[in-house]
Amino acid sequence: METIIHQYGESKIYYIEVKIKDSFKEKISKKIKLIVKAVLADFEINPVEGTILTKFYFDASDSKSDTTELVGYLWDITNGE
Repeated sequence: METIIHQYGESKIYYIEVKIKDSFKEKISKKIKLIVKAVLADFEINPVEGTILTKFYFDASDSKSDTTELVGYLWDITNGE
């Protein structure tokens, strides 16, 4: 099995083709369409520290996507454990 890793620097549609040859010199290939989307999650917390009585405000309005409209946010707030 052969595995390669590739990172794309631009959001767009790519066509990926793999060609293989077996020990009988049979050749076959397969092409797939890969859709790469760029989404950036960015948020601020204000204030960044406080007491149990402090109201903390979470703002992710600077998050963006260059291929689609962001329509919602899902916050997962835990105690770090």
